[in-house]
Amino acid sequence: MPETPALWRLVYVSDARPGLIGKDFDEILRSSRRRNFFLDVTGMLMFVGGRFCQILEGTEENVNEVFGSIEIDGRHSNVQVLETKAIVKRSFPDWRMGPPSRTLRQFSDASDVDNFLRGIRGPIVVPDPQVRRIMGLVLAGAFAQGKDPRGALD
Repeated sequence: MPETPALWRLVYVSDARPGLIGKDFDEILRSSRRRNFFLDVTGMLMFVGGRFCQILEGTEENVNEVFGSIEIDGRHSNVQVLETKAIVKRSFPDWRMGPPSRTLRQFSDASDVDNFLRGIRGPIVVPDPQVRRIMGLVLAGAFAQGKDPRGALD
């Protein structure tokens, strides 16, 4: 029986290019979902205070492929990795960067993680404690533009 590849998680924040508008965010989410579906990468994408935060989960090879395309995407700048680690299971096994029927702006309207998760229709998601913490920090503005995100996780 072939060995199942280990799972990997990568979390990053980046600044959105100035001037992005609603249709740009819709395209970012659409293209992310399409690409990540074919690579079996799951996770979530948030946009708060001019910054993206994305949690990518899948095989290390596929997660790194997705992240490599993000690093060269002109809609992102100041891309900073917050976490990379092997994981036992996915926090977002059924999500292609968020709940299926929501837009990127709708993902990021909640004031805290519990409100965010309660507002989701569909499979219940209970991320592991480190992912919940990162989501909470994002929603609280800990990774606002101009702040160094590395210290927020200490």
